[in-house]
Amino acid sequence: MASTSTSKRSCKYHVFLSFRGEDTRPGFTSHLYAALTRKGITTFIDDTNLRKGDVISHELLTAIEDSMFAIIVLSPNYDSSTWCLDELQKILECKHKLGQHVEAVFYGVEPSDVRHQKGTFGEAFRKHEHRFGQESDKVRRWRDALTQVACYSGWTSKNQNEATLVENISQSIHKKLIPNLPSSMNKLVGIDSRVEQVISHIGIGLSDVRYIGICGMGGIGKTTIARIVYEAIQSEFEVSYFHASVRETCEKNGIVQAQKELVDHINGSSSNFNNEYDGRRIIQAALCRKKVLLVLDDINEEKQLKNLSEEQDWFGPGSRIIITTRDMHLLKIHDAYEIYNVEGLGESEAFDLFHLKAFKQQKLAEEYLDLSKQAVQYCAGLPLALEVLGSHLCGRPVKDWHSALGKLKSFPHVDIFDTLKISYDGLDTMDKDIFLDIAYFFKGRSKDGVIKILERCGCYVEIGIATLIDRSLLTMNEKGRLEMHDLVEEMGKHIVIQESPNDPSKRSRLRGYEDINLVLTQNKGTEATRSIVLRDQDFYQEQDIMRWRDLTFSDICQLKLLILDGVEAPILSYIPSTLRVLRWRCCPMETLPFMDQGYELVEINLSDSSSIVQVWHGKKFLEKLKYLYLKCLYRLKQIPDLSEAPNLEILDVQCCDELNDFPSYLTRHKSLVKLILYRCSSLETLASKLEMNSLKELDLGFCTSMRKPPEFGECMKHLSVLYLWGTAIEELPTTVSCLVGLKDLRLQHCQRLTCLPDSIQVLKSLTFFNLFYCPNVLQSLHSLSSLTSLDTLILSGCFVTSQESWSYNLGNLVSLRDLELSHNNFVRVPINIHELPRLRHLNLDYCPSLKVLPELPSSIRVLNARDSASLDAGHSNVISKLCCGFAASAIHDSDGLLQMWVAQNEGEEIPLWFVHQEEGNGVSVTLPHNETMALALCFQLCPRRSSRNYVVNLPVICNGKEFITKHLTVLRETKNSQHFILCLSSDYFVDQFCQDYRFELVFPNNVEMKVHSSGVRWVCKQDIQDLKKSGTETSKRKATFDLNMNMNITPPSSPCRKKLLMVTPSSVSPLEEEEEEFTKKHVSLNRNEATLVENISQSIHEKLIPNLPSSMNKLGTEASSIILHEWDCYGKPGLVHWRDLTFSDICQLKLLILDGVEAPILRYIPCSLRVLRWRRCPMETLPFMDQGFELVEINLSDSSSIIQVWHGKKFLEKLKYLSLKYLYRLKQIPDLSEAPNLEILDVEDCYELGDFPSYLTLHKSLVKLSLRNSSSLETLGSKLEMSSLKELRLDDCTSMRKLAEFGECMKHLSVLSLSYTAIEELPTTVGCLVGLKELHLRCCERLACLPDSIQKLKSLIFFNLSGCLNVLQSLHSLSGLTSLDTLILSGCFVTSQESWSYNLGNLVSLTNLYLSKNKFVRVPINIHELPRLRCLYLDRCPNLKVLPELPSSIRELNARDSASLDTWHLNVISKVCCGFAASANHHSDGLLQMWLAQNEEEKIPLWFVHKELGNGVSITLPHNETMALALCFRLCPTETRPNLGAKLSVMCNGKEFIKKHLTAARETKNSQHFILCLSSDYFVDQFCQPYRFQLVLPLYLEMKVESSGARWVYKQDIQDLKKSGTQT
Repeated sequence: MASTSTSKRSCKYHVFLSFRGEDTRPGFTSHLYAALTRKGITTFIDDTNLRKGDVISHELLTAIEDSMFAIIVLSPNYDSSTWCLDELQKILECKHKLGQHVEAVFYGVEPSDVRHQKGTFGEAFRKHEHRFGQESDKVRRWRDALTQVACYSGWTSKNQNEATLVENISQSIHKKLIPNLPSSMNKLVGIDSRVEQVISHIGIGLSDVRYIGICGMGGIGKTTIARIVYEAIQSEFEVSYFHASVRETCEKNGIVQAQKELVDHINGSSSNFNNEYDGRRIIQAALCRKKVLLVLDDINEEKQLKNLSEEQDWFGPGSRIIITTRDMHLLKIHDAYEIYNVEGLGESEAFDLFHLKAFKQQKLAEEYLDLSKQAVQYCAGLPLALEVLGSHLCGRPVKDWHSALGKLKSFPHVDIFDTLKISYDGLDTMDKDIFLDIAYFFKGRSKDGVIKILERCGCYVEIGIATLIDRSLLTMNEKGRLEMHDLVEEMGKHIVIQESPNDPSKRSRLRGYEDINLVLTQNKGTEATRSIVLRDQDFYQEQDIMRWRDLTFSDICQLKLLILDGVEAPILSYIPSTLRVLRWRCCPMETLPFMDQGYELVEINLSDSSSIVQVWHGKKFLEKLKYLYLKCLYRLKQIPDLSEAPNLEILDVQCCDELNDFPSYLTRHKSLVKLILYRCSSLETLASKLEMNSLKELDLGFCTSMRKPPEFGECMKHLSVLYLWGTAIEELPTTVSCLVGLKDLRLQHCQRLTCLPDSIQVLKSLTFFNLFYCPNVLQSLHSLSSLTSLDTLILSGCFVTSQESWSYNLGNLVSLRDLELSHNNFVRVPINIHELPRLRHLNLDYCPSLKVLPELPSSIRVLNARDSASLDAGHSNVISKLCCGFAASAIHDSDGLLQMWVAQNEGEEIPLWFVHQEEGNGVSVTLPHNETMALALCFQLCPRRSSRNYVVNLPVICNGKEFITKHLTVLRETKNSQHFILCLSSDYFVDQFCQDYRFELVFPNNVEMKVHSSGVRWVCKQDIQDLKKSGTETSKRKATFDLNMNMNITPPSSPCRKKLLMVTPSSVSPLEEEEEEFTKKHVSLNRNEATLVENISQSIHEKLIPNLPSSMNKLGTEASSIILHEWDCYGKPGLVHWRDLTFSDICQLKLLILDGVEAPILRYIPCSLRVLRWRRCPMETLPFMDQGFELVEINLSDSSSIIQVWHGKKFLEKLKYLSLKYLYRLKQIPDLSEAPNLEILDVEDCYELGDFPSYLTLHKSLVKLSLRNSSSLETLGSKLEMSSLKELRLDDCTSMRKLAEFGECMKHLSVLSLSYTAIEELPTTVGCLVGLKELHLRCCERLACLPDSIQKLKSLIFFNLSGCLNVLQSLHSLSGLTSLDTLILSGCFVTSQESWSYNLGNLVSLTNLYLSKNKFVRVPINIHELPRLRCLYLDRCPNLKVLPELPSSIRELNARDSASLDTWHLNVISKVCCGFAASANHHSDGLLQMWLAQNEEEKIPLWFVHKELGNGVSITLPHNETMALALCFRLCPTETRPNLGAKLSVMCNGKEFIKKHLTAARETKNSQHFILCLSSDYFVDQFCQPYRFQLVLPLYLEMKVESSGARWVYKQDIQDLKKSGTQT
């Protein structure tokens, strides 16, 4: 922001008064002088400004020159005084030479007498001529001066009230004077925009009285802004006064003195009153008829406002009172018209201001640049700090700067500290405590989380935080996190430290390593301490913590808060009875040291403490305990004794896998409000009955062993949330009717649930009901009709077959707004949607069999039907009816936007109803003259290529500007095209005055979709009337055909008929004898084309149905192949009339594909059949006869109706491939004892499969066996002897605890996947799998160790052990795996022991090593001895301090989000880059990539000698020999976002020059360094000397490249490294 400056003349006086004393001094002139003075105008008048003994003529001339204005009072005797005439001549000379402003007042004289020197003026000049001579030059100049001044328009006293005349003159001078005054605020930075914003709220010229607030923290610039606003607008007011430092005046001299200063300025004289009440009366009387500008600066109490400007009627119309304060609450209670909250300076403005103060106008020297940046960063945009620190450092040498900035880290500057502390001193005791707690512990934490902690410590936090925000000590960001200015935070910390500067044990608060180290190592008491907070990120050196002795508390300890999150040393041997909040995540102890005494504890949180076996022993007296969090205590088997915790409200025991019992006394607990047992997979029951009369929330989700929920007592009417999703329950108890207050019921994935009890109808309060993937409850849906309060109903995945007989009347759900029906297989929606009067959202995504959209109510606002590929939305009036219905209803609805996503069939275009259509992403339309009700837009979206299901927000642009401000349904990329339809009410165009509109849909660059075409239509009142008249209903779909393409059945005589016949209902043509009649009937002459097409389709439909059965019978006897896909059944109601598919005795059918055909048309399987594919088969079993079959392949995937594939033994000698995926009701594998040649058996996701046939464990031909996600399967048998088996997949068989032994014949097994199973050990016979290449053991958390026999797996190349917590002691056994290429050990090191050490140097083939998500401090593996290691992953290792020594073969290093990593204190980067440069000559891969976490204060390392701000750096090719180029880019997040990935582009001189794949950037909450090292081969074809390298990020990535660095790696660098022998 440019500095504010002025070129206006600086003068001693504002006004010079020229007058004849004997005429006007006692009266008019004295009144005029007083009026000018009251307005703050400095006025020269000879009898008050001249000192005795001065030569008056000289003083007068000087005063005239030193005045901006001159007022000449021309009275009858004015020209008789030679002094007055000399003054007049000098004034006019200053007017011409200096631009002085001149005002004339004709007091008791006529202007013509003055101009022509008549009357008294004539007599006076006759005397002057007599005295000085008639031809005197002096007299002539006097005459010219009078003539000239008389020509000016001036003020006359004729017929004027003298008081009014005086006021008018003073007001005019005041108004003209202000713009000409030089500003008192010179050389200010960043002020202009802030002043403009305040002035925009003033409302100059309006007659109302306004209070305008300027609020902000101390030193932010409130007074400066107010002063400049005051100077800019004061000329617009009759009276103006800037009342500076009100707080200070009141503190020193009281409020009466502040009132007197205001009154004295108004009256121009001293006031005489002695109490605030008289002062208020006098102020009101003096100002109530005047237009006033009053600035009250630095108000800090309501009393000050009450006594200086209590009511608006104290001031005249148009008055403005500007109030500056640190306390926003004062402005709110005083009804401020507008409050301007002053924010700190931006980075550039802050640097400019600091430079101005520190260096004046001098150029910034290079050695001061980094130091200046440090200083500006310290000030964090606070103008006061920038000015104070800049002035303090001005003119000092560099060494003093280093010293001063170092000192600031421990001791804030006293001027800054004292200014900020004023706000703190004004708080009460509790608010001071809350402020110090937040500043010391909780800055950046969520407001809700902080409130919970401090309220549980006994504070009243809600009002305290509100006060701190009002006082500008605290802010809250858009994510609800508490923030404060860095200097305010520093002030708070300094206040705590000053409680006892040299002894932390005597401070009220302790945090981090620095505070606690002395207390623990010296075994000091902590009697003064009320809060201790230590988190894992506070650790400096883990070994220091391990040396700590017990945390000791004195007998008079007042400790209220103890947070030890992540501290993995058992430092606590005693828990003080005064403690109210104990939080110790990842506690390393097996039990807590509670004594047998009473405790004040309100909250205990031990989440993620995998070491805890028993929380405490025996009964403990915890009368005040309300919140107990025991999440993820994997070894916990029982809940601690809570019988003496009568006030417990929340018990959270989720993810305690071994918890197998729930205390009976808790089932009758009277205070418990929330009980969470989510994912307690061993818990089988709670009790027979629950009688917990305060319980509001019960979460039993994914308690997979729970088959029967408890009964509910009548007292449980307050339960509002019940989660039973993912459990094994088979029925709900009838006593669910007791839950009359239930609002949220979730039963998703309860696949064994057979029905809903009728008593569910009693739940009149239920608003949310989730039945996602409960396929067996359909017969109970009628019971939902009584749930009149239901707002959201989820029935996704319930309709697993496509029966058309389904029909459910849910019209009584009068409150239903959201209905989820996605992932269903119905052909038509079986619910009377149009009778749901309040339905707003309908989701029909991923319904592959859905043929037609249902009739919809006019209340609908969002319709999703994406990836419902069978849907034909364009051949009926669905869109037009919806849009017209919306337009009619939007008049009575505040939500004027309808959105639709509808799947589009191949070849389908924008519907013709959209009359204006264009290619591309935009369409233009003109506003019609007839009455418009709405606008409908349609965009046809097509995928550019197959891409992931990516979600983005869409902007819709109107005439170049985004005009839909509300949230649009997000785009999801799909493999198919889709229509995005919007309908907007006329309210969207109220502010649009143009006739022509252009609408566009804009995608982000990362979306692999394009807008193929666009359409638009105005919905007019006539459209709605036409719709009502026609009474058009949504047409039922008919079997139609394209006249240009279909009618193509192969004639019977054709020889190819016996080879392949594509059977579809449309393959039957009209009868020959009807052709002539058909042609006559449907001639196109003079016919409407749309009507013609509809008539033809109707005619064909009528003739088609009777011919379908006979056609099928005929085909069944001759065809060798029948293929009928689900898309061939599109809109073909004739399917339901088909009789059985019949085959003759000599049938030669080889291929039968009935994918998606949901009619049970098959009663007999021909023995000649070789391939049978019937996905989503609707039958419960297949009709196999007792005979031999030729079948080679059977595929029945997704057939959720099948219970048993076939009965008994079948002779399937040639069967090789059997796919039974997603047969959810299948309980056993069919008898395959007579299928000796079976090679592939795929039984994935068969949840109820509970047994594996023993004869299959000896099968000699089976090559691939997949039983993934068979969650009920517990074992395969005692031993596997399958000599041909190559692939065995048992992932997610969560009930499998013991793996079968392996026979010696299983040497061909190459892939074994056991991830997410419950196995506790691998059998020793795993050594028999000598051909094994891949072994997957991911998240086998119960796996205790690896057998030594694993060393025999010499062929193993891929080994995944991520999340296997207990196998560390077995890692030595991996050293024999000499062929291993990839090893994944992520998440295995869950504690930070430094004693770990594993020698894996024998893994000579290892190229990829994954060690991410571990908690080690140093990498415990000898990385540098792995000669072929190329990729090393150390990301998300929060405790990792140093990088390991790396081999020169490394090409990719990933250490993102390893926030404790300090990579710059050693020569890690230089050594890695030099090692790469030396080795790159011997390898074809000439690129090294590194992602390294960066600490907050780290910049580009100094080793990179060329550095620039921004995303690029320039460098020149040197003449000496270069081996490689190293680049470093510092990436900083601009917003916290999900972990989003993106491709990177590295540019050289504007062109992308790295062709190979770069490791993707991923958004993180911390900054990171991206380092590249490129061999000299990259520059072989580059002939230019200067290079510019840039890192380009995609636009959607919320990161920026803050700075860049580069360095050439020379041959000399490599030689120096070898000589130095530097080790990491």
